[in-house]
Amino acid sequence: MHAEAPDRALLDRLERYYDAVPRTGAQVEAHGPFTIFVPKGGFPLYARPRLGFATAITADDVRAVTDRQRALGVPQAIEWVHETTPSLAEAAKSLGFTVLELPLLVLRDPAEAPAPSGVVVRRIQSDEPELTRILAVAAVAFGHAG
Repeated sequence: MHAEAPDRALLDRLERYYDAVPRTGAQVEAHGPFTIFVPKGGFPLYARPRLGFATAITADDVRAVTDRQRALGVPQAIEWVHETTPSLAEAAKSLGFTVLELPLLVLRDPAEAPAPSGVVVRRIQSDEPELTRILAVAAVAFGHAG
């Protein structure tokens, strides 16, 4: 069974999200066709194709961004959506990088899951007074395996 390919509008929406989220905890550096997210603390981040970048990424582009990550003292890691940037996998593989290929999972219709008794689930807004404490939970979770 093959999953339905995501449409362009959905891919664009995902790309905007993937570009926005790491900015809250990172210094951002444009480098060739990439954006490098240098963490201000907490868990390590990555580089990803620059928002709106539409041409093929080459092995030279990958080498340049991973060299820059090394110089910055951050992990040499790139994350991307294959459907948006299909040239990146082959460019990275040609340099001997391991490429972990995972399917893009999209839930088209919201699923309802009951919260355990006494637990409140709500959407957090950007002006949430407890935002720092809420984000700390994710930092602890990602910072301590198991």
